[in-house]
Amino acid sequence: MYVDELVLSCESIEEAKKLLQESKSLFEKGGFNVTGFVSNCSSVVGYDKTIPFRSDRKPLGRLWKTLGVLWDPKMDRPSFRQPEVSAEAQDTKRTLLSLAATIIDPLGNLTPFTIRAKMLLQLLWQEGTSWDDLLLAIVAAVWSNWKGELAVLSQVRIDRACIQCSLMELAYMDLHGFADASGSAFGAVVYLRLVHWNGKVEVRLLAAKSTVALMKKLSLPRCELMAALLCARLVAYVKREADLPIRSCFCWSDSSVALCWIRSNSQRWKPFVSNRRYCATPDNPADFASRGCPVSTLAAESLWHSGPRWLQLDEGAWPKLKISHGRTP
Repeated sequence: MYVDELVLSCESIEEAKKLLQESKSLFEKGGFNVTGFVSNCSSVVGYDKTIPFRSDRKPLGRLWKTLGVLWDPKMDRPSFRQPEVSAEAQDTKRTLLSLAATIIDPLGNLTPFTIRAKMLLQLLWQEGTSWDDLLLAIVAAVWSNWKGELAVLSQVRIDRACIQCSLMELAYMDLHGFADASGSAFGAVVYLRLVHWNGKVEVRLLAAKSTVALMKKLSLPRCELMAALLCARLVAYVKREADLPIRSCFCWSDSSVALCWIRSNSQRWKPFVSNRRYCATPDNPADFASRGCPVSTLAAESLWHSGPRWLQLDEGAWPKLKISHGRTP
């Protein structure tokens, strides 16, 4: 629950109907009335006539805005829409920050796009640009290109349901986190790997996060280490909040130096760090979170939405890198 909105997912229609009645009863005890609800299931929509089904959201049409995110109940997909851009507004650090902050992306699906604005803002800080100074021509060109991509945000499509079957159909599920760093930023992305009893494997993007690098320049291996920390924290957060029967968690990095540092003295670390593994840079989706990419690339990039292809294979086919514990680069 967030302020006055309750956003939940149910495994069955009966569970959804029960939840609707329990929510109504709970709110009534507090002196509140449920003024409306929306569902992607027609059976739930007509279940309780005393609670009105809301169909009056305008000017978004069939799209509903929940927690700042647009949702299409019919297609059951969250979507992104271009924010309003004032034609009269001049390109300054103030307008850059104001526009970048209007993009609401709580799960980080647009991280490769939004990190580019963050890196540009940090550049302006480093150059000492005042809030209302006009951007230099070379910076204004980069900013103009970023604003132009806002018009195609709707091309990024994601499924609301990360598990599109009954939990009884699954043999087990794992979390896989990927970390990467560049000279400008570092990022992490977490996937849910679902293995069915019949051997079918599905991989879903759950969450991503990125942050600009410190203004004090650090070595790239140290940045990779910070990215690994960000990844571990994101995996722990997702595991706690998702409340799913996760079998194992894996953290991947394309930095052998950072992995050597982490494994340098096994007695200093908890057992779960043994699941930190190496993957090649071309197979690391977190590379998009640390370097950024255009919306057109993001919308069609399977590596970002589904992770590396080898996650669809058995664990024996995953990348392997032997790291000596006796020596650290």
